[in-house]
Amino acid sequence: MIGAILYTILPVAGGGILHMLVVRANLLPFLTVPLDGGRKIGGARIFGDHKTWRGILVILAATMASAGVHAWVESLQPSWAEWNLVDYEATSWWHAGLWWGIAYALSELPNSFLKRRAGIAPGSGGPRGARGVFLALMDQADSAIGCSLVAWLALGVALDAALWMMVLGTAVHLFINLLLGLAGLRERMI
Repeated sequence: MIGAILYTILPVAGGGILHMLVVRANLLPFLTVPLDGGRKIGGARIFGDHKTWRGILVILAATMASAGVHAWVESLQPSWAEWNLVDYEATSWWHAGLWWGIAYALSELPNSFLKRRAGIAPGSGGPRGARGVFLALMDQADSAIGCSLVAWLALGVALDAALWMMVLGTAVHLFINLLLGLAGLRERMI
């Protein structure tokens, strides 16, 4: 099942990597408008400067594009579709990519909201100790949790596979961030 889950989440990983490349190259700078428009709740920003319209739109487009490539590869190698827990015949690739893109983008917002309430600046490593470890883990897990829930609720993935998808998705997110950090495409590896 691990191989099938890793294969199934390739479009989500691809969307995240493409998003990071857009951010590092500062493409589409006119969309780097914060989602919260600078508004505050209780004296603290709602999400902060790092949650932008560019992020939402690029994650949506990049995840859909990655799902399209995934489906295209499966059309060339039909036996690979057996590994995919999302059936592109029952749920079209663009539908899966759209759902995953929405889940990826929106599931990162609660974590940002809570960190702003805790006084943690966007992009900072946060506090040290157990609280810092928890927040770092949530930074890696939030999109995996959201995408796994969507896979279960909207894309036909079985509950047990979706639960494993949360765990493996978090590990993949951490691994990709480490690789992007080593490649100089991400400032903080975690």
